[in-house]
Amino acid sequence: MKKRLLMVVGCVLAATALCAPALLASDPIPADRAPLNLALVEENVVVGLNSGVPGVQADLAQLVRDLKDLYPEYSFSSVTIPLMGILRDESAATPVRVMAALALDELESAVGDYAIAQLPRFTDDARLQYICAALTQRRMKQTMSVSQEIASIDPIPEEGE
Repeated sequence: MKKRLLMVVGCVLAATALCAPALLASDPIPADRAPLNLALVEENVVVGLNSGVPGVQADLAQLVRDLKDLYPEYSFSSVTIPLMGILRDESAATPVRVMAALALDELESAVGDYAIAQLPRFTDDARLQYICAALTQRRMKQTMSVSQEIASIDPIPEEGE
């Protein structure tokens, strides 16, 4: 009986020792190799954002943020209008509107940035006013630092100089 138990324990330990390095070293599939149809995902996100279900809208706004982080080169432009609709909807819950503002900010589109900048003028929700003002201020600082970097670049000297 002891021999069998020791044999089973030994086999389990040997299998663990052989598999552990492979399991620990394996990384998730890189984003550039993941088979994902972003256009189809974007289309489904738009449908969900237009659903009117607050939990779904908040989750999908976070999904947009996550996808934009994974795929920065993809524009996700068709989700901008539904997110703006949620942001402007005074009857929507504040957390859902905040998630919409954060997702719009993550998209870095001129239209979304304008909607975020204008919202504090048209809402009575103090928390949303504060968040939108902070997002606008941060975007302006980013824009200013980029334009200062561009201005500080020396022009290419001509050949005669």
